Amino acid sequence: MSNSRLVAVIFCSTFFLLGNAFGQKAAIQADVKGVDGRPAKAAQVRIERQDKKTAPMLVKTDWRGRMAVANLEVGTYKLTAIVAGGVQSSQIVKAQAQKPILVTFDLTKTPATVGKSKKKLVYMPAPTGTRIGGGWVEVNDDGQATTTPNGQNVDTVSGDSLQRLNTHISNPSAAGGH
Repeated sequence: MSNSRLVAVIFCSTFFLLGNAFGQKAAIQADVKGVDGRPAKAAQVRIERQDKKTAPMLVKTDWRGRMAVANLEVGTYKLTAIVAGGVQSSQIVKAQAQKPILVTFDLTKTPATVGKSKKKLVYMPAPTGTRIGGGWVEVNDDGQATTTPNGQNVDTVSGDSLQRLNTHISNPSAAGGH
C-alpha cells in the first residue's frame, strides 16, 4: 500500500510541476532612446516569438520612452524598436518565468545615425562687380569651401578678355576669325 501511495504522490506532483512549468508567465520591459538621445515617446516596439509560431505584438512607449508587457509565455523573443523616420534596432532575448527582462534600445548608435555629420554652411556674398547673387557654401571643419556658391562652377575673366570675346562673337571677321 505504501508503494501505491508513493506512486500516487509522484504522479500528482508530476502533474503539478508540469502545470506550473507550462503556466508560468514572463515579463519584458524596454527603454527606448531616440536618435537625439532623448526618450522616444510613442516609439513602436514589435515583439515576435522566435521559438514558436505566434502573431507579433506591437506596443507603444509612453512619454518616458518605456514600455512593459506581462503575461508572456516563457521563450525566446525578438524585440524591434522603431522610431519616427524608420530608424530601428533589434535584440533577441530569452524570457524566463518570475524574472522580468529589461531591454535598452539606444538608437543614437544605430547604423542609420552613426557617421552622419551635420553640414556646415556659410553664406558667401556676391563677388564685387557682378550680377551673380550670393549663396550658401558648404565648408569643411577647416572652414574651406567644398563647393562654389549655388553649386555652380564659375569662371571669372578680366574686363578686357570679356570685351575681346564679345567683339569676336558679334563680329567674327574683326577679331581675325574666318
